[in-house]
Amino acid sequence: MEESKRTMTDKDMPEEARVATPESLKRKNLRHNYKWAVTDGVLAYVSAGMVPPFISIMALTYGANAIGLSMINLLPSLVNTLLFLPFAGIAERSKSVKKLVLLSGYLTRSVFLAMAFIPFMPQGWKADLVIALNALQAVPSVLYLIVWTDMMGASFPQSEWGVVFSRRNALANLASVIGTVAAGYLIDWLPGEWGYFAIFAISGITGMLSIYALQHIKEVPSPKAETRSISVFKRLAMPFRDKKLGRRFAYFSAGLFLYNLGIYLSAPAFPMFYVKELGLTKSMISLLNTAGTLFVVLTSPFWGRLSRKRGNAIVFAYSTIWQALFPYFYYISGKDLGMMFAWQAILGFGVAGYNLSMFNLGLEYVDETERPNGIAVTNTVIFMSGIIGSLIGGPLMQMKGIGATFLVSTIIRVFGWAVFLAVFEPSKIMGKVFNKRESKQTVAKSVKNTGDKS
Repeated sequence: MEESKRTMTDKDMPEEARVATPESLKRKNLRHNYKWAVTDGVLAYVSAGMVPPFISIMALTYGANAIGLSMINLLPSLVNTLLFLPFAGIAERSKSVKKLVLLSGYLTRSVFLAMAFIPFMPQGWKADLVIALNALQAVPSVLYLIVWTDMMGASFPQSEWGVVFSRRNALANLASVIGTVAAGYLIDWLPGEWGYFAIFAISGITGMLSIYALQHIKEVPSPKAETRSISVFKRLAMPFRDKKLGRRFAYFSAGLFLYNLGIYLSAPAFPMFYVKELGLTKSMISLLNTAGTLFVVLTSPFWGRLSRKRGNAIVFAYSTIWQALFPYFYYISGKDLGMMFAWQAILGFGVAGYNLSMFNLGLEYVDETERPNGIAVTNTVIFMSGIIGSLIGGPLMQMKGIGATFLVSTIIRVFGWAVFLAVFEPSKIMGKVFNKRESKQTVAKSVKNTGDKS
């Protein structure tokens, strides 16, 4: 039809559109997306602050043993490992990433609402239901993580990622502080198991509202790779074979694997440490977790500024060492609550930088046309470490105890941090240092010789 080819002229445009420049419209869209991205973060982190710190303790209350606690991390990690790469293919073929974000987000949050009714189930079922439903929510969560990350990466220019997401993370983690404190007091204050019902119900509702906030994001189409049918193994290898970014992605992935292996290995030890060894109340556990999260809030702007000046890799290197040292030093300070709060503050400082830089590097070290696949590969690496760490953590704690588990976790995390440093090519850096020293010595000798001749 001929009329459909007609283009809009200046006279056809409304006054406000004629006045607005392309740059001002772009900034307006960025402000709009930032507002709703922050709203999503705040509501989602209320949910995240309430459930994850207490889900293992809930299972422990219902009679789960060390192996059962390991299953809380093992089964979601297994689901993630099996589904991330196939779901990356679904994300690639989708014409609208936003629609997948909304669908997978609502499905994930609905499982938390279902978990609110576990306290009313027969006693013998409760621990198994906690473990099973926690694994079930991982299925839509896999797709959600891929498409949400892709949508957010496309919604803001790469130069703005550090500032945008550090501010978003700071506000979101402040909401998480409120959620964690409230959850601990609700569990202790409400009679019977009504506390667990309350935290899962509130978590499900705020999670649903966070997805509603994402409906308002203006989708920015991101560059897409051509639709292709390739095997899971070829898809897994693609980011590592990239001529420009493959080497950095490899070191980043290897460091991330070891680092998260240490994190997942120690995960079942923390509820045992709090409940069985120290006998802490749920309110005190929530206050300890809150101390760490509060320092995430306070230090996120610092890491955002450093990211903008020095880059995400520097932030990752400087921040992860503190999280690496945390488990064992936290354990040996376990009889002194003051020291435990101090180490939670140190952990929060490190986690703030880790969360920001890990997200950004996962986008930075892959070609933008391969972003969904890169996100999938990065998270597959993390959740493969989750499977192995969860398989080792429970039996190790049963055989060697909580202290040994924390020590092994710390050592593995430090190794992961050291492997990541290869991104910076230490040999080249040292070569530059020695060359500078040699040049300074040469200059000094020439000056001395000139002085001797005179």
